[in-house]
Amino acid sequence: HLIKEFSGITGVSQKDLQANIILRAAHRWRYANNSQLDENLYNLDTEYCIATCGDWYTQKGVEGAWQSGNKLATRLIHELS
Repeated sequence: HLIKEFSGITGVSQKDLQANIILRAAHRWRYANNSQLDENLYNLDTEYCIATCGDWYTQKGVEGAWQSGNKLATRLIHELS
């Protein structure tokens, strides 16, 4: 599902995406922890155009994931406006 959605957003074909995937893995909520890595609640590397967010930046569970994703989205909206 993620490949299909990413393809739709970026315009990169699903075939090209599939050909370049090195590793696929899913980690469920049981891997969440309470360690805060960054006060921004996300990591944005503008040089490589990649960002990460998730509950591991703040608190475990869906609320922490939402807070992290929301904070990153706000930053990206600001950067791209």
